[in-house]
Amino acid sequence: MPGHRFALYFSAYFFTNSLMLAFWPVWLKDRGLDAAAIGTLFLAAQWIKVAGTLISGNLADRFALARRLVIALTLAGVVVMAGCGLWQTYWPLLALTLLWGAAWPSVLPIVDGQAMQASARHELDYGRTRLWGSVAFIVAAIGGGYLLQARGSDAVHLLILAATLVTALLAPLLPLRSQTRDTVNLRRGVMLDLLRDRSFRLFLIAGGAAQVSHAVYYGFGTLEWRAKGLGDGEIGLLWAIGVVAEIALFAFGRSLAERIGVVRLLAIAGLAAVLRWSVTPFIDDFLPLLVVQTLHALTFGAAHLGAMLFIQRRVPSFAISSAQAIYAAIPIGLGMGLAMMAAGLLYESVAAYAYLAMVGLGLLSLAASVMLARQWRGEALQL
Repeated sequence: MPGHRFALYFSAYFFTNSLMLAFWPVWLKDRGLDAAAIGTLFLAAQWIKVAGTLISGNLADRFALARRLVIALTLAGVVVMAGCGLWQTYWPLLALTLLWGAAWPSVLPIVDGQAMQASARHELDYGRTRLWGSVAFIVAAIGGGYLLQARGSDAVHLLILAATLVTALLAPLLPLRSQTRDTVNLRRGVMLDLLRDRSFRLFLIAGGAAQVSHAVYYGFGTLEWRAKGLGDGEIGLLWAIGVVAEIALFAFGRSLAERIGVVRLLAIAGLAAVLRWSVTPFIDDFLPLLVVQTLHALTFGAAHLGAMLFIQRRVPSFAISSAQAIYAAIPIGLGMGLAMMAAGLLYESVAAYAYLAMVGLGLLSLAASVMLARQWRGEALQL
C-alpha cells in the first residue's frame, strides 16, 4: 500500500530530525565546539538549505528526477553522519554540515508533494500518513533523552547514523511518480511562473507567516520555561503535548479541510498564532501552559495541512516539486532563518515578551488568508 510506504519513510525521516534537533548540539559541544561555533554550523545549514531546496525541487520537475533525487539526497545524509564519526574538528564538520543542509532538508518537499498527489488519487490520506512522522518525532525525543543520559552523545550519534541508514533503505520503496519524458515540464521558468501568480504569493505569506511565528518558541521556549521555574520533566511534557495535538489534527485533517475549506484552514492557523503568542508570555504556571500548547495543532498543524492542500489543488502536477520547494525554501527556510536571528536579539532584550512580536506574524498570516479567499476560488493554475 502506498500509504504504508510513505508512513514508514516519514517515520524514519522525522525520527532522524527529532534526534538532530534535540541532541546534535550536545554532540557538537562534546567534540569541543563552543556556542559560537555551534551557532555558526546551524546558521550555515539554514542558509544553504534555501538554495539546495530550490535547486532540488526544480530538477525534480524539469528532468523527472524525483525518485533519483530522493534516494541520492537521503544517501547523502548517511555519508554526513558517517563522516562525523571520522572527522570531528570544526572545518570538516562545517563542510559536512553544508552537505547536510543542502541535501537532507531538500528531500521533504519532494516527498510531501508526491504524497499529496497520491492523496489526490485517493491512494492515501495525507494527514493520517504524515502523522506517523510526528509520532516518531516524540518517540525519538523521549528515547534519545534516555540514551543520552545512559550512554552519552556518542551513542546518540550512532542512533542518528542508524536512522539515516534506515531512511535511505526505505527511499527506493517509495511509490514516487515522476513525469514521463514526453510530459515533463522542461521550461526553466516554472518557478518564476508560480511566483507571478498572486494567489500563490498570498499563499506563501499566509502559510509561511504562521510557521515562522514559531521562531521564539523553537529557539527559546525551553529557556523561558526554565526561567519561570518549570522542571525539565514538565518542559518535556509541554513539548510533547504540542506534537500530540498536531497528531490529532492530522488524523482528522482531511474531513476538517473538506468541511471548512483550505483557505479557512490557513486563516485558522493565523488566528491561533495571534491568540497563542498573545498569552504565552504572561502565563507562568504549568497547567495553563499545557492548555495553550494544544494550540500547536492549529498554529503548526493547520498551517502545514492547509499549505499542502493548497499546493495540491492550485499547482499542476508537473510543477508540484517546484511549488513545494519554493514554500520550503523562501517562507520556511529564508523566513525562519531571519526570524530566528531577530528572535535572538528580541529575547536578549525583552525575554518572554519577544513572543509578542510573533503576534504580528499571526496577523500577517490572517490578513493574507483573507485576501487569498477573495482571490482564489479553488481553481487550478494554468502554466
